[in-house]
Amino acid sequence: MEYRSFVRTCHPLRADAHNAQVALLGSAPHGTDPPGYIFNNEVPPGYVYLVGLHLNGAALSPQATPDQRRLAGQIDAAINKLKYVFGQAHQDAKLLAQMMDAQLLQSSSLSILNDLVIQAQDAYAGQLDPSTGASQGGAIWIYGNIERMVTFDVMHFASSSH
Repeated sequence: MEYRSFVRTCHPLRADAHNAQVALLGSAPHGTDPPGYIFNNEVPPGYVYLVGLHLNGAALSPQATPDQRRLAGQIDAAINKLKYVFGQAHQDAKLLAQMMDAQLLQSSSLSILNDLVIQAQDAYAGQLDPSTGASQGGAIWIYGNIERMVTFDVMHFASSSH
């Protein structure tokens, strides 16, 4: 028995198969329902879209601090760059997947493969900022800064008793 068949037989999917399949990239929903929650007869939007949607919701909250709003803007810009990098990597991967074995052995294919590797590295780790030497953008930077958005300071409160 093939492994996939075994897994499906032993562990049936309990979630709705349509809504449980969220792609990394995807277009915005076309329906009139609030985005991110109801997807009737359409492919759910991508994970990157949903992260941006919730990030913007948090930044627009009346309780968000100016620092959180500033950081949300930086994260949103990094997510938009990440979408572009993912798109470039996808194009490179499609080109390589369509090539025959003989074409893959040509030196021109190596440049496409190198570009794909660079795109994947940039998507994951970001690019170095030459002025600071720190990594900017990329999934790691986005993750760390989203985590910063949800942290808060806990301070001692001294009550005034009479």
